[in-house]
Amino acid sequence: MQKIPRLTTDQRSNLVAYLDGELPEPATKEIDQVLSKSPAVRHDVEMLARTWDLLDELPRLSSGEDFTARTLAVVKGEEAPKPLLPPSWVERLKSQQLRRAGIVMVWVAALGASAFAGYTVTSNWIPDPSEDLLRNLEVVEKLDLYRNVETPEFLRKLDEKIGSFDAQPAPKP
Repeated sequence: MQKIPRLTTDQRSNLVAYLDGELPEPATKEIDQVLSKSPAVRHDVEMLARTWDLLDELPRLSSGEDFTARTLAVVKGEEAPKPLLPPSWVERLKSQQLRRAGIVMVWVAALGASAFAGYTVTSNWIPDPSEDLLRNLEVVEKLDLYRNVETPEFLRKLDEKIGSFDAQPAPKP
C-alpha cells in the first residue's frame, strides 16, 4: 500500500501565500508536487480557496470620516502613563492608611500606659518581702550566732558587756 503524501507544517502555513500567488518559486513547486500526488491535500486546498472566495463576498464595511482621528487619539492616550489607581482610590487609600496608623499609635500608647501603671502599682502597693530583711540586716547577718541563744535575757547581758545592740527595753513579763 502506498503512503499518501501530506503537507508539512511549513507548507500548511504557506498555503494562503500559495493561493494568493505570493509564495517563492521553490516553495510553490514543493506544494504543487504534493498536490499532484495527494487527493486529500487537493481537497484541503480547494476548501481553503472556497473559504477565501466566500470572504470576498462579504459586504465591505467602511469606516467613518473621524475613524482616523479617534484611532490616533486612543493611541496617544495609551502612550500617556496611566496612574495605577484612579485618584479617588488613591485618596481613599491614603486616608485608610492614616486611620490605620492612628489606630496603631493609640494601641501602642495604651499598651505603654498600662505597662507603666502595672509597674507603678506593683512597685508601690505590693510589699516587697526583702525589705524586712534589709531593715534587719544586722540580725540576719548574725543569725547563726543567735540561733544558739536560748533566752532573750542572755542577749541583754551580752549587750551590756559588748554594747553592740541598740537594745530597746524589753517588756517585763
